[in-house]
Amino acid sequence: MKVGTTGDTSSTRASATARFARLATCYLDGSATTGGSASSASGRCGSTLTIRATANAGYTFAGWSGVCSGTGACSKKVGTTGDTSSTRVSATASFTRTPVYYRLTISTVHRANASGFVSLSPGRYSYRAGTRVTVTATPILGSSAIWSGCDRATARVCTVTMNAHRSVTATFYPPGASSADEDEDGADADATATPP
Repeated sequence: MKVGTTGDTSSTRASATARFARLATCYLDGSATTGGSASSASGRCGSTLTIRATANAGYTFAGWSGVCSGTGACSKKVGTTGDTSSTRVSATASFTRTPVYYRLTISTVHRANASGFVSLSPGRYSYRAGTRVTVTATPILGSSAIWSGCDRATARVCTVTMNAHRSVTATFYPPGASSADEDEDGADADATATPP
């Protein structure tokens, strides 16, 4: 601003008023579904804000929705540098229940000269909770099998539902024999265990 005129013999006074605007705060709000929590963040508009998800015990973080995606930290530039009004954005963290698995241990016991083997369906030894497993005994040369540890059993088939670690034993007897015909000491001719 030019004040006065060259050669003036009297003073001229001018004034100006400085005006200031308060810079706004911007927000990145985090929310969460059942199974965990999410942080929130705030800062000067135009800056990058970061929030994180935390899963509770028994849950797994599945990812973000809203202004973020993926399964890492949620980082987002919110607003514009110099903004004088706030901007608020949000992201939601989703969680899923972590699957629980249980171990099934299968043992076979052979009395005297009995012969036979077992098979599994599904054919593995670690199962998701609630899985129903069928164990089938195949006696050989006239042998027979007796089960222990089953939820239900027939002469050849044992079924178990995996809601805990389980153990199942198939005892094979020679032709014409049964559990009542064991030697007094109950000694096994052989025994094998299939680990999980």
